[in-house]
Amino acid sequence: VAEAARHRIADRHKMDWHRIDVAQEGDAMLFRVRGLQLHIAYALGPRLMLHSNADLGESAIEDIRSSLWVSRLEGIYRYAA
Repeated sequence: VAEAARHRIADRHKMDWHRIDVAQEGDAMLFRVRGLQLHIAYALGPRLMLHSNADLGESAIEDIRSSLWVSRLEGIYRYAA
């Protein structure tokens, strides 16, 4: 039930988000984890992101060009309702 509710919420709001090429502060960055689009980060600019790991209870600021993240980036999105 919770999964279906999350999909309904995402479907309702996805038209308000537009894919862009270069991040600015406030944009959302979507990353693949284990092949699925699961991880969202907050852009702090064109190179840095703020994200958290709920399992570890930690947040971090990282460079999106790092080897860990650059190949996982699915897209950068800006809210434009």
